[in-house]
Amino acid sequence: MIKRILVLLICFPFFSNSQSSYNLTLVGSYNWDGEIYDSEGSDIWGWKNPTTGIEYALVGLNLGFSVIDLSSPQNPTEAFFIPGVNSTWRDIKTWGNHAYITTEGGGGLLIVDLTDLTGQTYTYYTNSFDAAHNIYIDENGVAYIFGADVGNGGAIFLDVATDPMNPAYLGEWDDYYIHDGMARGDTMWAGCIYEGEFYAVDVSDKTNPQTLGHHPTPNQFTHNAWISDDGDFLFTTDEQSDSYIGSYNVENMNNIQEVDRIQSNPGSNSIPHNTHVDGNFLVTSWYRDGTVVHDATYPNNLIQVAYYDSYSGSGDGFDGCWGTYPFLPSGLIISTDINSASNGNGRLLVFERGFSQGCYLQGVVTDVTSGQNISGANIVILNTSISNNSTTDLSGNYTSGNADDGVFDVVFSKIGYISDTLQANLV
Repeated sequence: MIKRILVLLICFPFFSNSQSSYNLTLVGSYNWDGEIYDSEGSDIWGWKNPTTGIEYALVGLNLGFSVIDLSSPQNPTEAFFIPGVNSTWRDIKTWGNHAYITTEGGGGLLIVDLTDLTGQTYTYYTNSFDAAHNIYIDENGVAYIFGADVGNGGAIFLDVATDPMNPAYLGEWDDYYIHDGMARGDTMWAGCIYEGEFYAVDVSDKTNPQTLGHHPTPNQFTHNAWISDDGDFLFTTDEQSDSYIGSYNVENMNNIQEVDRIQSNPGSNSIPHNTHVDGNFLVTSWYRDGTVVHDATYPNNLIQVAYYDSYSGSGDGFDGCWGTYPFLPSGLIISTDINSASNGNGRLLVFERGFSQGCYLQGVVTDVTSGQNISGANIVILNTSISNNSTTDLSGNYTSGNADDGVFDVVFSKIGYISDTLQANLV
């Protein structure tokens, strides 16, 4: 027997301006196809010169470390380049006017004084490790070295605040290998990729860190993690085909709850890489899908509001956008592509923001005859520039939304039921 669906729609009014660029506008780019050297790209960070006010992109390349002057965003230029051992992986963070660069190629931690724009003032720290996958530096000037070539490759803690060119060893957490992570206050959030979980660790005592809690992520290949500004929600990526950004309520470490998950391009098998919390938005490097932005105002209802697809291919594969940095004071977003420039070399992309808070749709789907709520019903908003489809949970509830305002047809369907199409005014 074919049944009928009864739908309750609740629309929340927030404003969003639809743009042809899908709300990210490319204003400039830089290709590493130079006469002196060319190279594929890896990760990226940013820095503002406190004296001149000029912003810079700090970029890891296969062949070294590149600093790009953004004083003219439409025409970025390379300020200097420090060559290094050939390695696919280079990650950068800053403390004050110093950049800290890790690589899996070895040679220790490269430390660069950015105030010397000739690129001649740098050194290497080699006391605690030789190679490492990643680095994060917290608000107290503690560097977290992830995936080093010692022990299990957990986290090594270094003081870079006291003497920026000569870090001091503070301690380590080495229960599991950490691929990427970050810290705020007394808590480190670790992407333990081979465990398939994120770990929260109390690092108030760097000599004796203690695990607070852990939780699996959707594809159990936990790449990176970033905490919300209020510290209540964590967002993660799994570096696997057809994976998700995961959203978790972490207010109670003894009862961590997944509250949402979302893909950039469902069905494409694309791979997310690194997500960053920028206010109420998540800005994510999504390999072959490019730079992707989600509205995370409501962590239980993530809405994609922008993207810029910078790579010609699609689907599964480690090409396209490696990293993105949304924290420049100007508001520009800068991203690095691995190989989207000519001859398969790296490329820097400079974006202006055109996105704003999304529009939200939530409600419950019910069997019109029995009155029972229906789980597993599909919700599709038609004729949108970005897909934000949804499915009802075990209680028949759904959350969805759209990047753009307007009147949209919404189709509710499930096998064994007659589909229903309703109009929703998203403003």
